[in-house]
Amino acid sequence: MTNRKYITRTELCEMLQISKETLSRWHRVGIAPPVVKIEQTTRYDIDQVNAWMDAKTKTGEQK
Repeated sequence: MTNRKYITRTELCEMLQISKETLSRWHRVGIAPPVVKIEQTTRYDIDQVNAWMDAKTKTGEQK
């Protein structure tokens, strides 16, 4: 079994240097990184976040 690393919403915002409001807006419009729901909490798989950032970089999209 692989040990997966998950980060919080706050950690993701710090990593991307964006506000929580921006992340919420990205979720509403469907451009945020995928989330992982663990019971009542929302987390982000760091591998999926990195893949999402790579895809955005390759397509030339801005944050």
